[in-house]
Amino acid sequence: MAYPTCNRLSGEILMESIVEVLMRRDGVSQSDAEELYQEALEELRELVEASGSICEAEDLVRDYFGLEPDYLTEMLNDLGV
Repeated sequence: MAYPTCNRLSGEILMESIVEVLMRRDGVSQSDAEELYQEALEELRELVEASGSICEAEDLVRDYFGLEPDYLTEMLNDLGV
């Protein structure tokens, strides 16, 4: 589970990126984590284009990364959705 970190200067809560979580938690290299992230991102893009919905996207985050749906926001931002 990723734990948010706090930027002490601004008090802003910063969550680890999905790639950072995979590297820290699973011990994978940055390139392997980025490759897995890009694969999941492409699947998410296809899912959104096919259905016009992000309802199933939460499952994608859990299935690919074992992460809670909070991380879906990062992926949607990267897709520009």
